[in-house]
This record gives sequence, structure tokens and C-alpha cells, in this order.
Amino acid sequence: MVVSCVLWIGGISWILVELFGVATATGWSVAGILGALAISAIAVLIHEVRHAIDLPDNVDLEMLDGYVEEPFSEVHRISTRFTAKSVVSVYSRR
Repeated sequence: MVVSCVLWIGGISWILVELFGVATATGWSVAGILGALAISAIAVLIHEVRHAIDLPDNVDLEMLDGYVEEPFSEVHRISTRFTAKSVVSVYSRR
């Protein structure tokens, strides 16, 4: 990921300097800004991945036990909130 960021930043800076004729200092400024944005984006992604499964201490996991099922099963239970009548009425409103 870092290599691709460096290649994109270098390519964009080179295009600005060579093809559009902006000053070299402007190309370096753009490269610096893009580099800082890339570093901050990578830092945010790393933080989010590391903290993706943190649960607060007060989460009640017992309410989920009734819905535990085999994840690779072909048949999955439907919630008891749905009945045939409520599902048919939803489709008949079209």
C-alpha cells in the first residue's frame, strides 16, 4: 500500500511539473501535501482495523444466544417477528 501511494504521488507530481509546466517547488509542495494526506489516511485505517472489534463492557451478549446458528448451514431460521401474513401484506402493497 505504501509503494502504491508513493507511485501515485510521484506520478501526479511529475505530471504537474512536466506536462502542465508548473514550478518544481509547486510539484514538491503538492507531493508533500499528498504524502501527508496518505500518511494520515493510512494511520486512520490502521487505527480502525485495530479497534474494529472492541466492545464496551456493558454489552449484553445473552440476547444474541437465541440466534446463534451454524454459519455454514444451508438453512437459516427466520425471526419470529415475521409471519406469513405480514410478509404477504408487504408484497401485496406494490
